[in-house]
Amino acid sequence: VVGECGEAPQSYLVDDGEPNNNNNMDPKAPNGGGINREQMKKMSEADKEMELRANRAKALLAERHIGLRTNQAARHQRKLELEKKMNDAGLTNDEKKARRKELEKEETRVQKESRRNVTTA
Repeated sequence: VVGECGEAPQSYLVDDGEPNNNNNMDPKAPNGGGINREQMKKMSEADKEMELRANRAKALLAERHIGLRTNQAARHQRKLELEKKMNDAGLTNDEKKARRKELEKEETRVQKESRRNVTTA
């Protein structure tokens, strides 16, 4: 509501003299339920901090996803190389199975180490 001179009536102003936008009106509140400048500034700073944290988390997840895809391709390539070497060497099925198991153990060990290095900040 605008007064005669284009100004908000006194009952419409909160304690800091700023017009209230009626979003948080509580008649029982000391300042008529309005949010003052300091509260708005704190909320704005908190929103910026949350946005920064969200962006850091998104970047971490994107980096992790790219790393997983790269690791998956490399792992598949190592498995193919092992199969080719075993076929060229003419190993028996039992020997091939043992070598596959060794490769799987090594891949698992490397994965565990990489997970240990990932931290959230």
